[in-house]
Amino acid sequence: MDPPLQTPAHDARAERFRRMFDEHHPRVRRYALRRCTSAAAAEDAAAEVFLVAWRRLEDVPADSLPWLFATARGVIANQRRGVRRQEALLSRVHWEASLAAQETAPADGELLAGLARLPEAEREALLLVAWEGLDRRRAARAMGCSLPAFAARLHRARRRLAAELARHRTPSPTARIVAEEAS
Repeated sequence: MDPPLQTPAHDARAERFRRMFDEHHPRVRRYALRRCTSAAAAEDAAAEVFLVAWRRLEDVPADSLPWLFATARGVIANQRRGVRRQEALLSRVHWEASLAAQETAPADGELLAGLARLPEAEREALLLVAWEGLDRRRAARAMGCSLPAFAARLHRARRRLAAELARHRTPSPTARIVAEEAS
């Protein structure tokens, strides 16, 4: 049986997806690496994000990166729920160690420990701005909240992280840079 002929609409769809994948896959992969408990889980998450994007390509906005990050958040949340059904919750120490081992962004133990103590939504706000490089508007879209809600969350996160870092006598240069970049 002969393969079906490709239509111009299909070609345009495939080309749009290919450009989006080529442009954003590395950033989505790094995003997942910073949040998953293993490199394999991060690879699976990144692949699933682009599978969702292919299936829902007509729903993906022209500025696709925040949409991809929001989708990644959902994919990773689903992964985590699945893991919790199969085994006990991973300890925070394990999470910190795996995050530190994935040297995708400058980090040190003091900063990671401070970030780990933040509420998840506040930690995510800081990471989207400081490590993922999104502006507040795009980060708010990635988190699925309004710009004022995101700004408040980011402000609280900066204040709490600064308090965590102040508990140490000499904050490291990396910790100071991340706290300042998020402001």
